[in-house]
Amino acid sequence: MSGGVLALAWRRYLQALDQKPLKTKAVTAAVLIAASDLLAQRLTSAAPTNWRRTLSMALYGFLWAGPSSHFWQHILENMFPDKSDALRSVKKVLVDQLAYGPVQNALFMAFLASVVEGRSWATTRAKLASDWPGVQRRSWRVWPVASFISQEYVPLKASWLAEEQGQPESWAGAAGAAASFLRVLWLNVVALGWTTFMILQGRTANAAVLRLKLAAR
Repeated sequence: MSGGVLALAWRRYLQALDQKPLKTKAVTAAVLIAASDLLAQRLTSAAPTNWRRTLSMALYGFLWAGPSSHFWQHILENMFPDKSDALRSVKKVLVDQLAYGPVQNALFMAFLASVVEGRSWATTRAKLASDWPGVQRRSWRVWPVASFISQEYVPLKASWLAEEQGQPESWAGAAGAAASFLRVLWLNVVALGWTTFMILQGRTANAAVLRLKLAAR
């Protein structure tokens, strides 16, 4: 019974992605980033949940992370339209990791420091200068693999959905950049773990600074 409910929920979710892709991706990103923050709060503190913080993180996912990922996948598809190119996925990963990835990491760190934690812009810039290079190096250990799997193995559109809509299965591939929703879903799932790591790192860094200040007194 539960398996049937989950299967139905998954099918409805894929249909929502097909019919309202931008909105559904934005909501998905909001839920996953909020989940990352709740997990990080549970791992680092026994204090009551800071729902204001979690709401701020969810808004970031809804207003920026989800929509930007949606449009970025379209851009990558249009930049490398030749599907017969054996190096197409590699090229897309390189562009993704040298352009989109570093910018996303910097923006998220700036949002976390300035909006969520309420730091001044001067302190936020100093934190970015100090922490961003290390975060980006760690990012390149995770995201190139995730991005390559996304481009090479995750389908643009579920073939059952094409058949359900009365279209031949080949229509899924022909949808091309107009779909790309399963890739964004995969990347959002990976982002759940990555965002949790970034939040935890920020909290660990804050605790270390506090300990140094207390020791200096």
